[in-house]
Amino acid sequence: VRWRGQALGADAQIELHDLPESALNEIPLLLEKIENLFSLYKDNSTLTLLNKEKFLSPVPCGFGQIFAEIDRIYTATNGRFDPTIQPLWRALAEKRDPKAVMASIGWHRVIHGDQSIRIGEDQELSFNGIAQGFATDLIAEHLRKQGAKRVLVDIGEISAIGGPFRIGLSDPKLGIHGWRSLKSGALATSSPSAMSLNGAEGHIIDPKARSAPLWSSVTVEAATATLADGFSTAFCHTSFEEIQNVVRTDKDIRRVTVVSNDQEISTIEA
Repeated sequence: VRWRGQALGADAQIELHDLPESALNEIPLLLEKIENLFSLYKDNSTLTLLNKEKFLSPVPCGFGQIFAEIDRIYTATNGRFDPTIQPLWRALAEKRDPKAVMASIGWHRVIHGDQSIRIGEDQELSFNGIAQGFATDLIAEHLRKQGAKRVLVDIGEISAIGGPFRIGLSDPKLGIHGWRSLKSGALATSSPSAMSLNGAEGHIIDPKARSAPLWSSVTVEAATATLADGFSTAFCHTSFEEIQNVVRTDKDIRRVTVVSNDQEISTIEA
């Protein structure tokens, strides 16, 4: 059974092998709930309201879960993954001077717990580097609870229950450059040049030094799509040696494939 739709600005599809089509009936409603939590483009989404009010309490079910994963990726990558990048992202997209907003960047300033979340008065958050992976995991878990033992969920990032499934690795310059056999795991690819902010700069920004991306694309295979998504985003501005160190220390990363700006392909195995 196949289902296709859209979520968080990405094409979404589900391939279900061992449950009836009725198991997919709740998917559109679940995706709408996810949009209502994490969308930057809905005026009444939880994220939009937090960015406007700078404080959120109570924390809706599902919204706070993503913060622990962000803490993990932020710490492991020495701040290369930082959702407080949103003011800088918008300044660049609108061709304004980015220096005026650099001081707002800093995930360490975000105070979050089970009951409330507070951000700085000059801060705004964007979960664009992790929300698709998080949504992918939520949908996969929903189907797992219904008894699915072989399913592929693709909401911009990919999660597999059972398998194996044959997944192509893609790069904006090389196109399909390899294949993976994915079984009970997740895969995400980030490519800075896949979208342009202002006609020149890629959409994945270095929150620390405003440096140019080190890689044309990064593919991370991990235990969850949330981790694969977040780490692939951060690794776009991370050296090969630093990526190796993260892979050695994080038990949930299985493999990282990087394509250099000169189209050289390298793989780091766990």
